[in-house]
Amino acid sequence: SVLGNVVIHTDQPKVEAILAGTSQVIRGDEPGNEPNITTCNIQEDCSVLGGTFAKGDVSISRRKRLLSNPERSKKYMFDTETTYTFEFYQNLFDAMTYSLDIGFTKIGCSRVLDGQPIQWLGKMRDGRYLWSFQIWHEKLLTAQHG
Repeated sequence: SVLGNVVIHTDQPKVEAILAGTSQVIRGDEPGNEPNITTCNIQEDCSVLGGTFAKGDVSISRRKRLLSNPERSKKYMFDTETTYTFEFYQNLFDAMTYSLDIGFTKIGCSRVLDGQPIQWLGKMRDGRYLWSFQIWHEKLLTAQHG
């Protein structure tokens, strides 16, 4: 499974996943040769990771399979000289309605979250943040005050 740790029945719910195993596209480039991220056509290229990826012929589905496994993924390192581009998307959370659309029903998030925003973040094992975004919606204010 690409999800390493799922804890939902707690005051601190979380879903943990290995970044390189869940990204739709990953590529590594020398600074100055990065792709144009405003296009919708970023091509996968993990050859900078070396090993199995060195020839640049590993499919996205195989990369996800390999790098979502903690034992396999720890063999690969991201250096600080390369510029990495990651593409993520998901199709369950609807930001316009602030709900999860699981196909046969939509689950409103504002009441379940008790007025707290959804947080999307990347964090290193030592606790340092790579990024952290909070997703707010006007329904959160209604949940807090009504």
